[in-house]
Amino acid sequence: VLQIVTWTGIYGLSFVATAVNSLIAYGAIHRSKAWLGAGALVIAILWFLPILGETPSGDTLDVRLVQTNIPLDQPWKKPASDDLLNELGALSTREATKTRLVVWPETPAPFYLNEDKDFRSRMQQIAKKLGAYFLVGYIDAIGEGPTNSAALLNPQGQVVSRYDKMHLVPFGEYVPFKRLLFFAESLTRQVGDFMPGTDYTLSPLDQHRIATAICYESIFPDLVRQFVKRGSELIVVITNDGWFGESSAPFQHLRMGVVRSVENRRYMVRVANTGISAIIDPYGRIVGRTPISVRMVLDGTVRYRSDRTFYTEYGDVFAYANALAAAAIAVAAVYDRRRFRGRERKHVRRTH
Repeated sequence: VLQIVTWTGIYGLSFVATAVNSLIAYGAIHRSKAWLGAGALVIAILWFLPILGETPSGDTLDVRLVQTNIPLDQPWKKPASDDLLNELGALSTREATKTRLVVWPETPAPFYLNEDKDFRSRMQQIAKKLGAYFLVGYIDAIGEGPTNSAALLNPQGQVVSRYDKMHLVPFGEYVPFKRLLFFAESLTRQVGDFMPGTDYTLSPLDQHRIATAICYESIFPDLVRQFVKRGSELIVVITNDGWFGESSAPFQHLRMGVVRSVENRRYMVRVANTGISAIIDPYGRIVGRTPISVRMVLDGTVRYRSDRTFYTEYGDVFAYANALAAAAIAVAAVYDRRRFRGRERKHVRRTH
């Protein structure tokens, strides 16, 4: 049933879930075996329905996902910071293979690629040693404000693209309605004051183009869709879910990435600081994943795709159609009620 999102988006799944649950609820209330049976039959069909019309993908890309597992209380004074970066550098380059793209997660630390020469040199060394492209999260700036950014370095260590996170986390990366919330300054003082990006950046990788979404941007279908519609052949998501520990949140965040992959029929490379890092294929199958809270690398192979789904091309048409249908039904119900009341009044007048 997940495959319907290539046409309907995530709202199609919600529609199916609501419809099936309504069948079961109606059958239970009216003690109707027919309705209950219909609900059970739909569930069985959706459960065992195979993936239909699976099409092959394009060129391959060997990737290395580096799950840095940097704790929230990591000290950033030397020599502790140097020791950590030395370990992560060795982890990223160990057993050098045919990896073409190395990915670090959303920055969980004060990493400054442009301002910190030592950090920049370390990142360049990783790219050069592996002879691979290297995507890394870091803190940059737009004007006088900081940005949550990701840079792609080529195998020579040169920055070839930069993406600034557009959809910031309210009360985490910025304070919405800051002027109206002046009275809560003591509560919002520790909140970041990041600046949002404005461009759907596509990064060049050999003869292909890839897109990067940062953290919870992956929960927004239209944002990810716009990257693919503009020509992205691969989706990369970098995130830091360390704030959630081993709760259900990292698992839920991963499942949202699964839906984004299917909606747009793209491979997804998902790298999380503390996990779950994963490689997801265009049909929602998780072909490789890591456990939570383990510092490790995950090597795998993905494929580029350039085709577009109906959802990629037209977006939430299904949702808008449902909203219009609901509005039309509501208007029709109001109109029928008024017409019925008008008939009642005429009938009362005639009888008197």
